[in-house]
Amino acid sequence: MNKCSLDLHFIRDHDNPLSLSKGTARGYLHPDAHYFEEKMDGYRYWLFYTPYPYEPDELPYLMRSNDGKNFTDDGVLNPLLKRGPKDSWEDHHLGDVDVICVNDAWHMYYCGAHFDGRHKHAKIGVAISKNGKTWSKYEGNPILEPDPNLWWEAGCDGDWGPFVECPAVVYHDGIFFMLYTAVGGDGKYRFGLATSKDGFEFEKAQFNPILSPEYSWEGFRIDHCDVVNHNGEFWMYYVGRLKGLRAYGVLCFARTKAEDPRVWFKHERPVLLPNPVFGSRFMNYLCQQIPLSVQLFGSFVERLFPNRLLWESGSIYRSSPLSDGKGNLVAIDGRMYLYYSAFDLWYTPRIGLAKSAKVLSPRET
Repeated sequence: MNKCSLDLHFIRDHDNPLSLSKGTARGYLHPDAHYFEEKMDGYRYWLFYTPYPYEPDELPYLMRSNDGKNFTDDGVLNPLLKRGPKDSWEDHHLGDVDVICVNDAWHMYYCGAHFDGRHKHAKIGVAISKNGKTWSKYEGNPILEPDPNLWWEAGCDGDWGPFVECPAVVYHDGIFFMLYTAVGGDGKYRFGLATSKDGFEFEKAQFNPILSPEYSWEGFRIDHCDVVNHNGEFWMYYVGRLKGLRAYGVLCFARTKAEDPRVWFKHERPVLLPNPVFGSRFMNYLCQQIPLSVQLFGSFVERLFPNRLLWESGSIYRSSPLSDGKGNLVAIDGRMYLYYSAFDLWYTPRIGLAKSAKVLSPRET
């Protein structure tokens, strides 16, 4: 097990969670955050995300801001993409969006899902745009599919796989690097790597998988990563989920050298945990097992405690460090900005902002 000793500590913003559009959904998750110093279409901060639940509501949205906290959808027609026709590979939901802008060409990578009864099939597609607001799907979709002949992508008994999902793409030295999630016959979720010269035709790495669950807090499942390039290193924030506690997740971190992404170094502990207010694993488990009690208890608790204390009490989910559009890490006043999604105990997700406690040194920035 390779270890990373980088000092990572984040301070949550007092005004969390963000107020974002959500259509008919109950909440929102999967943030993908970008910063343009010279402004893009009048805005510095661009935040892509998906409303949720329920899964049919899970479609790409965009809101923008100039202070990183107060977002608007002015000038944007949400959702940015629609599901495919009935019985197509993407007729259920389009989630896990990850956006990158290279040479003024925008690419949105996403997971498209189709259900055959309860059995989930998921593949990865891409949409393109000239302005980041108006999108069209690539005619050659899907661009990445699971290979049932690979032990770690083969899926397991029951409702799981084979599928590939959770794309995270960074651009470095003329190459698009995509990390993605798959599930193996042992029921464990792992990360794979695929590369492309044009952002459309991807080839899976021969040395896959590149990362597997090992620590106790990673449980049986690591997924929903986001990746940025930082001074020639790839920094990955990803979710580890404990077995038997479906919604209990923590945010983990790993890093590797961009020129040799085969060996990753994991941070020795999670970098972000659920808010401790009613956030114990036992309470999380209890709330999932007794739906009626959840509703009654939830109404009572929400009257007593402000939402800023409860919204992330259940689980940390997909999180996105602020980047420059190409996947390069951005520091504001020397601090990293991390947009993170989290669930409350009643499985409603929202998005908040946290900033690194440490000011990065000139070498680090």
